[in-house]
Amino acid sequence: MYKTILFSIFLFVTFQVNGQHHFDEVDQFARDYRAKSKDYQELALDLTAPFDSPTDKARAIYVWITDNVKYDCKKLHKQGKNKTESFSYQTETERKQKIDEREISLANTAIKKKKGVCEDYAFLFQRMCSAVGIETEFVTGHLGGNSRNIGKIPRIFNHAWNSIKLDGIWYLVDATTGSGTSDANCKKFHKKFNSGLFMVNPEDMILSHFPDQPEWQYLPKPITKEEFSLLPVAGSSYYKFNVSDFEPKFAIIPANETKIATLKVKFTDRIDAPIKLFVNGKPQPGLFKLSSDGFWTYEYNLKNHRNKTMSILIKDGDSFYEILSYKSK
Repeated sequence: MYKTILFSIFLFVTFQVNGQHHFDEVDQFARDYRAKSKDYQELALDLTAPFDSPTDKARAIYVWITDNVKYDCKKLHKQGKNKTESFSYQTETERKQKIDEREISLANTAIKKKKGVCEDYAFLFQRMCSAVGIETEFVTGHLGGNSRNIGKIPRIFNHAWNSIKLDGIWYLVDATTGSGTSDANCKKFHKKFNSGLFMVNPEDMILSHFPDQPEWQYLPKPITKEEFSLLPVAGSSYYKFNVSDFEPKFAIIPANETKIATLKVKFTDRIDAPIKLFVNGKPQPGLFKLSSDGFWTYEYNLKNHRNKTMSILIKDGDSFYEILSYKSK
C-alpha cells in the first residue's frame, strides 16, 4: 500500500515546477544590511521596508538570518546534558504568556549573540516573518538528511524548522541548514549558505525532514515514519542544486534481485560540476554521464555488494557534497 502512496507523491514531484525565484537584488540587500536594532520586530520591519511582496520580505529575512547567525555547537552539547526546560503556571493564559516570552527571548538572544541552535533559528524566522504580516509556523521533527539513517525509523525528534504561506501556498524553510553544516559530532560549524532551503516544496522536504505532526508535512496524504525510512536520503546539495527528478524512488536496492543499480538524477538548471558515486564513503571510477533524457546516470555493479551505502555527490567548490543516498541489501 505504501508503495502506491509514495509513487503518487513522487510522480507529483517529477512534474511539478519548483517555485523558485531570482532573488539576486534581495539577497545582496540583506547581506549588506546592518541591523539598527536587536529587537526582532524593529529589525524585521526595517530590513524588509524596501520590498513590497511577502516573498521578497521572507527571502530577505532568510538571507539575513543565515548570514548573521552561526550555529552554536556548545549550546547543543550543553542542552544534551541538561534536563528538559520546564516552567510552572496556574492558568492557560499564563502558560501561553510564558511560552510567548520564551520564544521572544530566544529570538532576540539569537540576534544579540549572533548564534543559536535550530529552535533559535526557527523562532527567529517565525517571529520576524510574523512581524511583517507573513503567516509562518514553527515546526518540530526529525532531520534525517544523513546516509546513516537509511532504513531507520525516526525515534527522536531532534530538529526545528518553519512552514511559510506565500501566495496561498505552503512552503518549508530551514534556516539552520541553510546557514551551513557541522561535522558529525557538531564540534565545528562550517558556514555555507544554501539558497535551496528557502521555499522548499513539501514533496522535496520530506526526503530529509519528518515533522512530528502529520499536518506539517503539507502532503496530499501524509506518510508514516516507516515510509519515511524507506525514502532515499536527500543531502544539502539536493536542495541547493534544485533536483527535479531521480531514480530509484526507494532507498533500499535488493542486491540479490538487481545486478546493476542504475542511479539517475535530473536538475532543473544546467549543471557543469562533476557528479560522482561514492560507495561507503569511497569515490568510484568515472563520473555520472548526461543521457538524452536529461538524467545524469551511473551504473553500479551490485554483485556481492550487500549492505553498501551508495551516495550521489556533486562538487561544490573544493569538496563533494551529498545529493541522494541509497543502500543495497
